[in-house]
Amino acid sequence: MGTDQKLLTIEEVAEMLSVSVATVRKWKSNGLIPYVKLGGTLRFLPSDISEVVKLSANGSFTKDQP
Repeated sequence: MGTDQKLLTIEEVAEMLSVSVATVRKWKSNGLIPYVKLGGTLRFLPSDISEVVKLSANGSFTKDQP
């Protein structure tokens, strides 16, 4: 992880992707979005979220994946 990356909250990720927090939680639980847990708080790397967006654009990722 680069030291210049700000970790994102689940709310920030949901806003970035225009989905609900519940959807981001589901993706996290299903292993579709990597996360870091710091002191009981979930955080996400911007580079991981960018990868999800790329995969979505290529049709390799959908929000309905199990």
